[in-house]
Amino acid sequence: RVARQIVQNWFGGMPGEPHHVIIVSEFSRQILQRFLSRGTQIHHIENPIDVGYAESLNVHLHSAYVMVGRIAQEKGPHVFAKAANKLGYEAVFIGDGDKRADIESLCPSARVTGWLSREGVLAELCKARAAVFPSLWYETDGLTAIQAAACGIPVIVSDASAARESVIDGVTGLWFKAGDEQDLADKMAALQDNDRVRRMGAAAHARYWKHPRTLDRHVKELEQTYEKVLAC
Repeated sequence: RVARQIVQNWFGGMPGEPHHVIIVSEFSRQILQRFLSRGTQIHHIENPIDVGYAESLNVHLHSAYVMVGRIAQEKGPHVFAKAANKLGYEAVFIGDGDKRADIESLCPSARVTGWLSREGVLAELCKARAAVFPSLWYETDGLTAIQAAACGIPVIVSDASAARESVIDGVTGLWFKAGDEQDLADKMAALQDNDRVRRMGAAAHARYWKHPRTLDRHVKELEQTYEKVLAC
């Protein structure tokens, strides 16, 4: 990250010189725009995900709440671990990181899978009642939340991260106050209602597949943006 920042600052002329910037979420626009020069044009191109179409999952038949990603402080795994332990709910952490021991101490019943292949991640995710995205960071997009929606899994997402953009609060998932384990616990408890979690999963699935984030779509939008920039 430090090396990337040096390249952006010294060779890329960030943040004062670029005339065109590509963002992957509107949340990113809100954060970055004030650091860019007034004449900078911002282009929004969503990241693609690699998920094939399948019918929406019967999430109401599942019990696990699942987090995918690095088990690091900034990702908020401790918030999820404390909430799950308080409720006594099944918690699964797909990933690994320097805070793994802390998580296993905070929630002894949790299952930590370690790093898995893409197929392994998807297989575990498809067993979820809901996905949890507790990041304390802004993030840039939150691909896990989008991948979950594509499978018909509602997401409980931190309101401080870009992933909230992919969740319609109360419709396709729920927002919770970042870092607030009690608020997260309340939202997890709300999804114990079988009818509610099923409706949210179906709504998430329908919303995603209305405009799926395919690689073809991503490449097409990227080419269109490059053509527009080159024509300036």
